[in-house]
Amino acid sequence: MKTEKLTEILSTQRKLLEEVLSNLESETPALANINLEALSEINRHKDEIAARIEEHTTPLRKIISEVAVSLSLPSSAPLGTVSEQLGKMGNDEIPRMHHDLNRLAERVRQTASLNHDIAERFMGSVSNSLNFLTHMLNQSTVYGASGGYLKRHTGAFMVNREA
Repeated sequence: MKTEKLTEILSTQRKLLEEVLSNLESETPALANINLEALSEINRHKDEIAARIEEHTTPLRKIISEVAVSLSLPSSAPLGTVSEQLGKMGNDEIPRMHHDLNRLAERVRQTASLNHDIAERFMGSVSNSLNFLTHMLNQSTVYGASGGYLKRHTGAFMVNREA
C-alpha cells in the first residue's frame, strides 16, 4: 500500500534530518573555537548529506503525490494536507511522523541560525581587526627629505581573499 511506502520514506527523511542536526550541533563548538580542521570535515560531511537529501527528494515528492491522488486530493497537495487527511481516516502514524519531522526541522533551523550568528560575529571581528591594521598602516611614519620623521598617508590597503 502507498501509505506504507510513505511511512518508509518519511522514516528515511527523519534519519537524514537527524544527521543534519547532529552535524550542525557538532559545528557549533567548532565555530566557537575556530577549529578549522573540524570545520573542514563538517563541511565535507554537509556536502555528503546534501547530496543524499537531494537524491531522496524526488521519491518523497512522488509518493506524497501518489498518496494525495489516492485520497482524492490534488497531486500537488503538501504533506501536511495528506497527513491531515490520513489522520481523519484513522492513520495516526503518518500525522505523528509529520509532526516529528516538523519539530526536527525547526531544531535544524534554530541550530543553523545559531551557527550563522557565530560565524557572522567572527567575520565582523576579523573585519574590525583588518580595518584597524589598515588604518595603522596608513598612519605610518615616513622619514622626510629634511631629515625628520613626517606623518603622512602611505595608501596601504588590504584585500579580502573572498572579494
